Amino acid sequence: MSEYSTIRPVISSLGTFKGSEFRAKQVFEKLTLLGQTVRNRMALNQEMQNLPMDISKFLPVEPIVHSDCENFLKWAEKDGSGGKSIPAHLFQLMIDNLDINTYLIMESARRFKPGPPTRTSRRTSLPSRSSIHLPATIRTTEADYLACADAMEERLRKLASANYKTFTKQEGGIPEPKDYPTVYGLAICGPRIAIVALSAADPKEGAVRTLGVCDFSEAEQDLWNAVAVALVCLAARDEARERTRMDEYDEEVRRLMGKMAIRTVDEDQ
Repeated sequence: MSEYSTIRPVISSLGTFKGSEFRAKQVFEKLTLLGQTVRNRMALNQEMQNLPMDISKFLPVEPIVHSDCENFLKWAEKDGSGGKSIPAHLFQLMIDNLDINTYLIMESARRFKPGPPTRTSRRTSLPSRSSIHLPATIRTTEADYLACADAMEERLRKLASANYKTFTKQEGGIPEPKDYPTVYGLAICGPRIAIVALSAADPKEGAVRTLGVCDFSEAEQDLWNAVAVALVCLAARDEARERTRMDEYDEEVRRLMGKMAIRTVDEDQ
């Protein structure tokens, strides 16, 4: 047997629940096809420009990008909660009710229609998206990207601050900067996703790092875009698993975030 046979791939399922591997392949394949769906909608919007104003309708691409990313995120959350392929003597380490939204947030620039957050979509009190009300126009401008980036940075720093306070309180004293969790963000604007990260060790002054930008308008990048989104979701999953045994960690983060008054009224239905 090869010495590497027990090493799992970077993108893989941890779960032992029924159908976990099959579900993982489904949601990842959906991500690889997302670029084609985005480009089809962009082409349809171009055709709409030739129709009379009273019947033409611009269809934003952000909702479908958000939907597929959230589907993968939900699988990663369930995968992290549903057990893992481990020896029997470590079976007690299986985790329940993993909450990835305490480590990753999504910011969508546009939405289909206004409305309050759905109560059945997520159990967490942290909103997974917060529309910044960009106008529904055929082109996404540089100003649109900057507005989305500013909104993402604000929410990311709030999440990092909540993690900082909770982690410092539970650890006692001041932990080493390397010990603090990292929080991630997916900023969705037009056909692009900016993948960003911030260490909770310095939520106010720390640099928000851009890990990459996925452009779903480029057909040759479909696979790599899917890989990038999958990796950041799994990084958030692993952050959540690392601290899930800390007593009421996620609950305290959500409580602090609620006091920071995130715009839950901006949620999509």
